[in-house]
Amino acid sequence: MVTFRLIRASIKKITNMVQHMTQYVRFDDVAMDANSLDETIDSALLFTQPKILKSNVTLKVEKTQEGLTYWGFQDGVEQVLMNLISNACDAMEKSPTKVITLSAKKHENHLQVKIQDTGAGIPPKDLPKIFNSFYTTKAVGKGTGLGLSICRQIIEDHGGKLTVDSSVGVGSTFSILLPISK
Repeated sequence: MVTFRLIRASIKKITNMVQHMTQYVRFDDVAMDANSLDETIDSALLFTQPKILKSNVTLKVEKTQEGLTYWGFQDGVEQVLMNLISNACDAMEKSPTKVITLSAKKHENHLQVKIQDTGAGIPPKDLPKIFNSFYTTKAVGKGTGLGLSICRQIIEDHGGKLTVDSSVGVGSTFSILLPISK
């Protein structure tokens, strides 16, 4: 039997989710600024650390240069990193080796952040669809299919690009390109 308390809790959860989604999809009222890539990465790792530990994942962070700054909205980029790290943990649920490698470097006139996992990989037939809204490869009740589409929109709103390379049985690498701050 559904109780009033359960209904109220569900409404609150849905309201919070919608508020968070609209906050990260709409950049009209957000001031872009120069941001430290190191600080953004460190903050995203702080928030995802419980899931990384719970998933028994080894995290490797490779930064080739300190003091890199990008032009954008720090909370948005942080949300993208958190989503990609969380997805990587999920992708390795049944993998014997669970490693996420996060790398950051200057790449031509952009900053490049890569998140690589040793998960199951994405089948070639699914790759063209993974950034579509409401498309998910996760089991029912495990995902909404909104995370990657929102991530791509956030990065594109920054003038950047989000791409993926994947091999079944090897894992996936998501690559983010962000404009260097002026």
